[in-house]
Amino acid sequence: MSTPTLLRYDDAVSRVRAAVAGREDTVYEKITLEVPDGDEDEGTVPDYLCAYLDIDQKPSCIIGQAFAVDIVELGVSPLSEVNQDSAATLFNDVLKPRYAVTRKAARFLAAVQNFQDCGMPWGDSIEAATEEAAHGYDDAEPFVNSRW
Repeated sequence: MSTPTLLRYDDAVSRVRAAVAGREDTVYEKITLEVPDGDEDEGTVPDYLCAYLDIDQKPSCIIGQAFAVDIVELGVSPLSEVNQDSAATLFNDVLKPRYAVTRKAARFLAAVQNFQDCGMPWGDSIEAATEEAAHGYDDAEPFVNSRW
């Protein structure tokens, strides 16, 4: 098994910026995961929710946009609980084989997801999260904590 890549603050910010480039004014709309007729999980998740992937496994939210390839390759189903969970859960439970996240990067990822979920456009979410995580967080060592 290979060693996870250390995901530092600058790398996390760059990756999120690149993923939403040209769509900075996008305001994330929560989705309903409708399951196609005939699928073994037929039905609909009842509430509108924030999710990393839509039902077709396409990126949905800002974190999903930035880490979609990893999320899909590591087996996250659109109907899995982690698809609708926090960035901390995603990185600690799913992306852990690929990434060790610094405290500063974790703060940025949690904040950018939160700002987006509160209705802020993606570009503004990135700027606000960048400001929030800019000072006072370690960016040298992996952050080993399930609660970001």
